Amino acid sequence: MNQFASAEAQDIDRLDTQKGHRRHLRLTIQVLDEVVANTRQDGLSHASILALGHHGRVRTPVAIAVLGCLLTVLLPLSFPANGGATGPDDWASEEVTDSFGGQHSLLSALAEPSVSTVLLPIIGVAFVILAFRRRWYGAAVVLIGPLLAVAVNSWVLKPIFDRHLSYYLAYPSGHTVSLIAVVTALALVTAGVLRMAVLVIGALAMLCAAIGMIGLGYHHLTDIVGGIGAGAALVIAWWLLLGWLVRRRPVGRQPDQQVGAGVSG
Repeated sequence: MNQFASAEAQDIDRLDTQKGHRRHLRLTIQVLDEVVANTRQDGLSHASILALGHHGRVRTPVAIAVLGCLLTVLLPLSFPANGGATGPDDWASEEVTDSFGGQHSLLSALAEPSVSTVLLPIIGVAFVILAFRRRWYGAAVVLIGPLLAVAVNSWVLKPIFDRHLSYYLAYPSGHTVSLIAVVTALALVTAGVLRMAVLVIGALAMLCAAIGMIGLGYHHLTDIVGGIGAGAALVIAWWLLLGWLVRRRPVGRQPDQQVGAGVSG
């Protein structure tokens, strides 16, 4: 009886998650048209939009996106037939267990940077700052990019790769996709020292979250590595798509041709 009740509870949780993703998708579609219209109305004066026409600016993110796609797609080839742990997964689990075994509270704290209660306020603050400065393109990247990445990962990638851990689909790691998507979005709309700070803090947060998730048994190491590739690739793809949509929309006046050296977005 308890097993049936547990299975029913898990089904309800999955349905609630799917409904939440659908609400995010509807919001994304509504916001997208407004963002594109507002950005064009501002005359595309922001450096991040103009820079999309300069191959030097785009080359590095595109290369990262391609590598992320290849990593996410090819890594499952190393999985056992039953989707179980690989050699690197076993090694990582042993190392974390040896160093943090039995420290559940510490491992939970280490995993905290990857949870929505931490990431959503960061997205909100970044969106408000960019919107206040009328950097609509950057605001759309930060607000919509991570939501799209999580939705695509949950609805498309996880079912395709179909790697189970306990009762849920584990590859690519959803928590990892969420964290990396936010870091990638912030890196795309910042520049200079601020971008470097975003990348360094993001890398440290990812390291802590990885240790926590592995130690708690939530994910294998390869789930996390695949999530890093997927999160970065999906947000960069959104960044490029949004730039293309903005540039092709008719506008009454020509954009300012000077690309700023400061924060882009």
